[in-house]
Amino acid sequence: MNEVFVFGAGASTSLAFGLPLGNGLVWDYHLSCTSMKEIKNGVPDLTEDNERFADFRNFLILMGNTYPELKYLVREFDKRGSVMFTPFINRKQYFADDVLQKLQEQENQEGISLVKKLIFQHIYGVSVGKDKPYKNFIENVMLNKKDSIAIISFNFDCLLTDYFENSLENGIYFDYLLKFDQISIDGYKKYKNQIPLIKLHGSLDWGICGECKQTQLSFFREYSTECICGGTIEPYIFVPHQELDKRISLLWSRATEVLKNAQKVTIVGYSFPDYDQKSLELFKNSLSADVNLEIVDYCETNRNEEQEKLYLMKKYRKMFPHIKQDINIYLKGFKQYLNEYNN
Repeated sequence: MNEVFVFGAGASTSLAFGLPLGNGLVWDYHLSCTSMKEIKNGVPDLTEDNERFADFRNFLILMGNTYPELKYLVREFDKRGSVMFTPFINRKQYFADDVLQKLQEQENQEGISLVKKLIFQHIYGVSVGKDKPYKNFIENVMLNKKDSIAIISFNFDCLLTDYFENSLENGIYFDYLLKFDQISIDGYKKYKNQIPLIKLHGSLDWGICGECKQTQLSFFREYSTECICGGTIEPYIFVPHQELDKRISLLWSRATEVLKNAQKVTIVGYSFPDYDQKSLELFKNSLSADVNLEIVDYCETNRNEEQEKLYLMKKYRKMFPHIKQDINIYLKGFKQYLNEYNN
């Protein structure tokens, strides 16, 4: 492929922030739900909250059992008063990916399933109704380059493929490059010349059965569904540190091939966090010295854009010292970048 777009969380919003990553994932599950509660008999009525967020309370119990210093969290949740409770967590060992790694070491499959369920609910919840620049991306970029473009995504969300039906009218078809055992999405794999959409951490519309290990492609709206074998189908998603199975590993191999052959790579809203060393190594080992590397990010209004650009330039030069060409950095966000793309 001549050109590769790489999408992180910033690609799913008009700027370069908005979806929960790092310390916010799972922990900020309540953030958008904060509200005052009806007072009954002099105390807040939390009946509805306790039903809606039972899984989150179980997660806090799990965290207290896993990390004794966090046992206080469930007590704070239960006495949260008139406002929704959202804990402040800033230590890396408590981030969702590290938590999953620790639970794997403990072989706590029930805990792993609970954390993954909350990841699904959190990302699905914050994705609905968000400003989606992908329609602009399809119309302004993909239509002109559909024979020479590939997409690598680190996002679980399905915001790009939300435009699947509309994009079909324009001759834009996506290929996940996975062989699914069951497919319930009309049109998938039906058309030729599909654009590779390589989702290295899985996707909320991919499912895998815990019993027979069959994979499904479907519009999942609930975390788990029943497989024809009687087992439970859960989202086929991975976070950094998780061991990848052979099918997902094939996607990483394909990403290596795509990046090595790319003449231009545009990275949108992905910052190569320290906890995702596997992704950093993928790009270090794959980008050619002659690649045209472009970074699309967003500089918040309270920060100096020139200083931010210098900081990012230094960061990417340190990560990829072998690249010969200038690294282009655009700090007005993905939406504005698309508005100016063909101008």
